[in-house]
Order: sequence, then structure tokens, then C-alpha cells
Amino acid sequence: MVQNERRLRMGRPEGRQFMLLGELVYPPGHPYREPVIGSAESVEAITREEVCAFRAAHYGPGRATLLIAGRVTRDEVQRLVDSYLAPLPGRPLAPQPQLPPMAWTKETASFLDDDDVAHVYVAWKLPPPDSHLGIAARLLEAQLREHLYRHAEPELLGDVEVYEAGGEDGRYLLVHGEVGDPRRIDAARNFLVSRARDLHDATVEESWLARHVERQVTQSIAAYETLTGRTTRTGDTLQHEHGRTLEGELAGWRAMKESDLPEAASAILTTDGAKVLLVRPRKESPGPQHDRRSSAISTDDHERAVAVDRLPPLPAVGLPFDRLRAFALANGLRVVIVATSALPLTTVSLILGAGFRDDPPGQEGSRS
Repeated sequence: MVQNERRLRMGRPEGRQFMLLGELVYPPGHPYREPVIGSAESVEAITREEVCAFRAAHYGPGRATLLIAGRVTRDEVQRLVDSYLAPLPGRPLAPQPQLPPMAWTKETASFLDDDDVAHVYVAWKLPPPDSHLGIAARLLEAQLREHLYRHAEPELLGDVEVYEAGGEDGRYLLVHGEVGDPRRIDAARNFLVSRARDLHDATVEESWLARHVERQVTQSIAAYETLTGRTTRTGDTLQHEHGRTLEGELAGWRAMKESDLPEAASAILTTDGAKVLLVRPRKESPGPQHDRRSSAISTDDHERAVAVDRLPPLPAVGLPFDRLRAFALANGLRVVIVATSALPLTTVSLILGAGFRDDPPGQEGSRS
């Protein structure tokens, strides 16, 4: 089953290119460098005994968090976990490995792939998401997307995407473009890097910043208003233990100033900090191909770029931070309750603090 899923993912050009990008961005030994699902060789070599040993070493009450959100009380949850979960025996678990530092330097890699178009990927390392610069980077993403749309060159680049990639242990800003004529792939790379550098000195209008900040605040609050959003957000905070709260995020957005964007661009979108992946089709076409590209920015990106003019008003909601309760059982299991009476529903999530970063060397894919 795992091999079939891997073939489905890696048998497509985007899957293979994402794997190549991971090898370019992350250093040897970093879990994000390899596909989550492992390689065909590593998955094939894993034995039943090794899978059982992996489970015993990394899965247990001491690595788990039970997250319950909805119309529940502490007493109700306490009674249930005492009956069903407290009797589970706790046991020592293997420590999680330390990640190698992400030394980020300018680098370009070129590959041939069985695709019918050429691709350019440009990546820049992002700062921690909770830092002031990290919050500014999310606005920088929108600014770069709009800037590329305004200065589009359809004859050079087709669809262009700008988005955050990676995970909590290694985030980066990625620009991906399809190149109409593979012979101009170097020109496309230079265009993307140059347009990103434009933002070092770009003037940010107060109205633009206000609209985008309100949009981010509105989306954050709206996501937290749903039961699923509340569960997901709380689970993410607990899983990564960054101490991230919605209160802190909203305060960070409100603290943004116009000068923060050029400062963020100068710190992040540097020529010396750009990692570039050039993917050429194995069989190059004699000329430009336009059938797959209708504009320099996809319709979805265009909608995201202009939707700020149609923002709903900021909702006035009470954020139930004082309704969160947490306690631990003797076996190490953490229990977190997000109580709300807004809906007659309850969701239950079990978060296991183990993943592909725990895969032993040579056994990538054990977690899958």
C-alpha cells in the first residue's frame, strides 16, 4: 500500500520535482530532505520487526495529546479518561533526534525530467513564524505575488505561484514558474530573482497594509470561530510547542508598519540567499509552448491578489482563551479541553508527537 502511494506521488512530474527541491533546500540528515513516504528502496527493506520496534520506541502515552473541543466539561472528560486511558501503562520512549542546522547559501541545481514544460523554482529561507519578521514575511508573500502579476511577461513565464513551503522545522518562501520556451529558462530565473529584489525599495501604501492586515486578522478569527478550526489551531500549538496563541498573532499583525515590508524583503529576498532549481524537459521542444499557460499568474493567484478590495468587515467576537483546560495523566498522556457552548458538538483528536523525523537512517518511511 505504501509503495503504491509512493508510486502515485513520485510518478508525476510535480512529485519528482518536489523531491528534488527537498534535496536542494535541506541539508543531509534533515527529515524534510527525504519524502515523508521514504524511497522505494527504504520502504522495501523495512521488516515487520523493525516496524514493531519503531512503534514501541516512539508511540506511547508520553508522546500523545488528547484534544477534546466542544460542549464538554472538565468533570465529564476526567471521568472518561480515568476509565479508559489512565490504566494504559506508560513507558520510556526514544528521544527525538536533533535536527541539523539549515545553513542557507546561494545554490543552483539543474535537472532533466520527463515533463513537457520547463520549470523554475526559487526558494528563500523564512524566519520563525512567531517573530515580527516572520509575520511580516506572510505579508511579503502577498506583496511579491501582486508584484509578479503587475510585471508579468507572458512570453517568458506562464503560471507563477508564490507560497510558503516546508514545515515548522524548516520553512521557506517558494516561487514556481512554468517557462514557455525551455531555452529561456535562465532568463526566467533572472526575472524572478530580479523582481523579488525590487521589493527591497518598494513603497508600501498605508491603505495596502491596512487591507492586508485586516484580511489576515479576519481569516485568523474566522478560522478559530469554527469547532474544527479551534481544534486544529490548538493542536498545532501543542504539537510544536512554540507557545503560539491567537492573541499573540493578532497583536503581531496589529503591530505591522509600512517600513516592515522593505526591511523583510531586504532580509529574506536576497540574491545570495536564493536557492534555485531549474527543471528542463528531457525532450526539449523547438520553440515556446503556450497551450498550458494563459497568463503569468494563475486565476486563483489573481483572485487572491485583488480580493483585498472586497474584504468583509472585521468580526467582533469573544475569543474563549479562558476556556482552555489542560492536565496530564500519570502515564504521561496530556489531555487538553477547549470548551465551548456555541455548538452541540464535540470533536476528539489524538496527536502523536512522533513522525518521519524519527525514521531511523536507512528506514525512511517507517512512520508511513
